[in-house]
Amino acid sequence: MMAEEISKERQERFWLACGWRWWKAGDMWAYGKDEVARDLPPVQGYEALAPLFKYGLAKDATIQFQQHGDTTTCVIYFTQEWYSGEDKDPGTSLFLALEKVLVKKSDEQISR
Repeated sequence: MMAEEISKERQERFWLACGWRWWKAGDMWAYGKDEVARDLPPVQGYEALAPLFKYGLAKDATIQFQQHGDTTTCVIYFTQEWYSGEDKDPGTSLFLALEKVLVKKSDEQISR
């Protein structure tokens, strides 16, 4: 399995759902009152794991990684539902699973 390419638009939508905001006056991204960055955190590779856990994963979610050959599956149990992502890269598999949770949650809020 090849690593999935994640478009810039998908990454921005994901991080916006996590609480990041574009701050035009400072020409940078901001999270809360204390964190600012020129670029959003990564969503692929091992360096993506820390920010994905920090900003994307709910405290009451259960997470499990499974290795199947060269493929990593990330499974998340949250709000009595299962979400999964699969890729050869653990960071990408976590992103894909979290994206399903967060995009679904933000779409539900928009439809209300």
